[in-house]
Amino acid sequence: DDRIRTDQDIHKELDLPVLSTIGRFDRDVGELVMLSEPSSSAVDDFRVLGMNIRRNYEKEGLHTLLVTSPTPREGKTIVTTNLALALAHSGLGVIAVDADMRLPRLHKIFGLDQGMGLAATLAYGYTDGRLQNTQSVGLKVMTSGTPPPNPAELLTTPNLELMIKELAGVANVVVIDCPPVLMVADALILAPMVDRVLLVLKAGQSESNSTKRAI
Repeated sequence: DDRIRTDQDIHKELDLPVLSTIGRFDRDVGELVMLSEPSSSAVDDFRVLGMNIRRNYEKEGLHTLLVTSPTPREGKTIVTTNLALALAHSGLGVIAVDADMRLPRLHKIFGLDQGMGLAATLAYGYTDGRLQNTQSVGLKVMTSGTPPPNPAELLTTPNLELMIKELAGVANVVVIDCPPVLMVADALILAPMVDRVLLVLKAGQSESNSTKRAI
């Protein structure tokens, strides 16, 4: 049994910094805990995550952040959405991008139209009209768009890097949600184009060996 249960396990097994530990919260009230339960301890945890990211990496020019996990169901999308809200609430202009075109969820979580999003942007090479407002001032979302038959191939178009640079030019931080590292090639394609990668692990579920492979 090599499951990771505490941040001490991460320090010991992986030698990586832990930017925050997010406590459990009731999903029945909604996945956007930053909005549904603003006084909960989990909200403070997401605020700490946002502050630690800014404090540790702003001087190095952190404008684009990829959020992923080693395997499915480890909480990457929950972290993407609530971290984006936490950064927006701190006064930053934030764009959240759903680059998980296989199992997209940002449009459902924020209640947005999925039709025109990342897939069309990569296919046609422009972002006009692709960004949608959210209920939080300072946060815009680019949904995945209509799921294409070949997500990884679409990500290899030159339009992807141009899009990331364009979005980084109009927002303080671009937070990108993408599929798990060990499942498909998408994260490996996206990682070289961003400033940092945030790896999300779930206590009691994530395994040390799979996390090492992901790293």
